[in-house]
Amino acid sequence: MSDIIKFILFDWSGTLAKEKTRSNFAFNKNNKLKYLNHGALDTLEYLYLLDISMGIVSNMNSVHHDDMQKAINKSGLDKYFLFNIFSNEPGLCAKPCYDIFDLAMKHINAIDRTIRSNQVLFVGNDYINDILGASNYGFLTAYVQNIPITQYDIDVFKMGKQTFYLSSIDDLISIIN
Repeated sequence: MSDIIKFILFDWSGTLAKEKTRSNFAFNKNNKLKYLNHGALDTLEYLYLLDISMGIVSNMNSVHHDDMQKAINKSGLDKYFLFNIFSNEPGLCAKPCYDIFDLAMKHINAIDRTIRSNQVLFVGNDYINDILGASNYGFLTAYVQNIPITQYDIDVFKMGKQTFYLSSIDDLISIIN
């Protein structure tokens, strides 16, 4: 699958990091990595070693985008991401807005003009904001459910907008292999 997927975009809260921990991650001076979901760091490292390019596209309201970027840099996570886009940057709209995905694609094409939207995988945990938004833009999608699966989740999966269904972030490794 890694021959099809040329770039991976991640949502932050609930996907890479635990829900509602943005402020803790941004402003806690010690051990920022404890706010990541189980398997997230190992998954990022695995993809990094495979030389798969990655970025973050996340809705952000409680933490200023500059503070979040500084926290990512201080935590050492910046080595994994070629760019980070946060919806609270001036002039941006929040996911599922088309424009935020379009900006991500522009960043990707500034890095490699040959990458098309159907070669980009967006990994997120919010069906409407992440999966529908990215899918409507033309990205492949992976829907991450870090909580136990319910009948609703099964019904949503059957709706077919997501390309892949992950029970946790580290399931992404099996998709790439």
